[in-house]
Amino acid sequence: MEYMVYIPILSIMVLCIIQISSIGALEKQLVEQRRQLDRLSRLIENEMLTDVDTASFLSAETMDRVLQLKREGNIIQAVHDVKKETGLSLKEAKEYVDGL
Repeated sequence: MEYMVYIPILSIMVLCIIQISSIGALEKQLVEQRRQLDRLSRLIENEMLTDVDTASFLSAETMDRVLQLKREGNIIQAVHDVKKETGLSLKEAKEYVDGL
């Protein structure tokens, strides 16, 4: 008869263990979903940035400097300045400077 008292306690312990393992699995899924969202966010940011006129992200001072550098043949510094101020990739910044 005394062992009947332990059955509800054991049942509760088993349920707690199941819940804990479920929580662990959900936490792993959450971490993976956050990674996927971060990757998607970076992709969307890059696409949005390349779709928008890059000149709107450049200050007038930087734009003047980039144009001057390009006229002087210093393409590398011009690309560097565009990349630094806009956050574009190296390829995107180079394409932008080439298109000026």
